[in-house]
Formats: sequence, structure tokens, C-alpha cells
Amino acid sequence: MRLTLLLITLLLFKAGSINRNTVAAKQNRASAEQDHFWELQDSGVNVSLRGVSAVSDTCCWASGAKGTVIRTTDGGKTWQSIGLSDTEAADFRDIHAWDESTAVIMSAGDVDRLYRTTDGGKSWTIVYEHSDPAAFFDGISFDQTGKHGWLMGDPINGKVHLVTTDDAGVTWKPVPEDRLPSVADGVAAFAASGTHLLNPNSDTLIIGLGGIDRMVTGHAQSSVLMTMTSGNQWQNIAVPMQAGPSSGVFSITSVDNTTSRLVVVGGDYQKPEQNTDNVAISDDSGRSWRRPSMSNPKGFRSAVVSVAQNDDRPLLITTGPSGTDQSTDQGESWSSVSETGFHTLSFVSPGTLWAAGSEGRVARWQLER
Repeated sequence: MRLTLLLITLLLFKAGSINRNTVAAKQNRASAEQDHFWELQDSGVNVSLRGVSAVSDTCCWASGAKGTVIRTTDGGKTWQSIGLSDTEAADFRDIHAWDESTAVIMSAGDVDRLYRTTDGGKSWTIVYEHSDPAAFFDGISFDQTGKHGWLMGDPINGKVHLVTTDDAGVTWKPVPEDRLPSVADGVAAFAASGTHLLNPNSDTLIIGLGGIDRMVTGHAQSSVLMTMTSGNQWQNIAVPMQAGPSSGVFSITSVDNTTSRLVVVGGDYQKPEQNTDNVAISDDSGRSWRRPSMSNPKGFRSAVVSVAQNDDRPLLITTGPSGTDQSTDQGESWSSVSETGFHTLSFVSPGTLWAAGSEGRVARWQLER
């Protein structure tokens, strides 16, 4: 959402001094000594980061405002800036990486493009762009093979903008207009964390939505769009979470590969401490949704992931600007674990979960506590 993203930027932006990077780095180190759950790291940048993609125990990529792309190959001990030149105006809201060399980044805003690198960011190639000023990219997602992926953007003429790839992001093909799902005027997605898309296989895509139908008055519910036929048929399914210009579904995750349980989080980003209607659960792979049986995360949450622990018990982690929560019972109850908050999360293996957020904040989850 174009207006929503402007409001988010204004809400989360904080003024700093000339030595902002130095101050932020010192704050990160100080916080790392105090936070028992997050190992904060020095990213070397001081911008809002909304894209993160963990590749291995040692490699992670992140992206954000002012054309920022950073990468670590030593577990976060050091981060290198590997962004494109002359893209200071670009806002790289999402990123997907395959290894230390290969990644795709998504810019959203005045210039909506996808760039791809195969040499660790030394060079980048434009692989897709949209010249329509009505376009606004919200996120990208790839299935477990890493070959099939989707790009989703704000609706154009009442239809969600969708583009697909079948070759790991080398080429992209717009979905024909007669196969695009329609949504009500005012309904769209939030380009807040790059995690509002769930693409478990080449046939299935689930999209978390927010906003509000401008033609309907009274209480509004969030929803998800779902296809299980590679986009040939779509369902718009209500989710018992608040919806509005600044509220809705911000993130979605599958609890594990053996159950049909999904969890979505969100809320109202203008009310970061509000903990009502900010989480929902599906027991049937997204066909229906309900509220959790016990408790909610502490506030607005923009990202959620399921972390497979060494004992194979799934641990759900969710985060937002006001802090981080966890659930050990597949989303039925949540407990606050840290006041340190982020915009986005990425999990790759037991013990390997990275987060990225405002002021260049990056951190790694400390599994063993």
C-alpha cells in the first residue's frame, strides 16, 4: 500500500546525529549484552531494513531503504554493503537469496523492479520492472525447491498484481489478467516484512491482506487470498483479525511440514502496543481461520516464523517494533520474551534465525538459553 508505506516510514523514522551509524552500532552492542534472546550485530548501516534472507549458519542477506543491500558470510561477525550504485532512492522491501552468490532484491515505490545477482552483489541485472505508476510491489516468495516463485503487488484496476518465475528468478512472467484475483477497492497487502506470502509448493500461494473495503461500513475483517491450482482459481477467505488502512494480516507461516496448521500475525501498526485481533490460526491449510485459544502476542507484529528446534518441536517466533514473542504450543498461547523488536525474520535451520529492523538493526536468535 503506497499510503500505508509512507505512514509506516513516518511512524518508525527517528532523527539522529551526524554519527548515527556509530551511535547505532554502540546501541546494538549494548543491547546485545542485555538481551537474553537476541544477539544483536553491527550491520554498518542505519536505515530501515525490511528484507532478510538467511541462507546458512554463516550467510544471511538483508535489504532496505536508500538502496541498501548487506550480506554476512561469517555468521554476522561482519556485514558488507553490496548494494547497487545510483540506487539511493530505491527502497528494497524484500530479498530472497539462494547462496552466498545468488539473490533477488525487490524495489518498491517510484521504481518497481527486481534485480538479480550471481556474483555476491558485485553486479546486478534488472530481471523485471513495471512502468505503470499505479504499480507498487509488496513482496516475493519462493517454494521449497527455490525454482518457482511469485511477485505480488498492489491491485491495479481492482486486480492483484502477480508475476511468476520457474527458473529461480532469472525470468519473470506476468499472470494473465483473466487469472488475476479481484479485491475490493481499498484492500491490498502491506510491504512491511516480505513475509505476507506463503508459497509451500508450485501449486499453492496464500496472500495475507489488509486495508478496508471503501464501500462497506462497520466492522471489517482481514482475509487471505489462496490458490491451490497455480493461480487458475482463487478463494478469498475471511480471517478473524482487524482490518483497516493501517491494519490487517502482515505475515503468515506454516507451523511444520507434518501438519496443516498455519499462523498469521498482524494488527495495527499505528497502535504498536495493541494486542487484540493480531493473530489467527488455521487448522486446515488456510481454508478457515480462528482466534487462538489462550493468548495473543503483546502488540502489533509484522513477521512470524516457525523454527524447527533440535528436538523437532516447532517454536513460533513473532516480532514487531514493540518487541518479540514466542509460542511453544503452535500458536495457541504467546509469551513476551524481549522488548527488542524488528520488522522481519528469516529462518533456515535449527538455531539459525535472523531478524532485521529499523536503524540498521540486525540480530540472530539465541536458541540455547
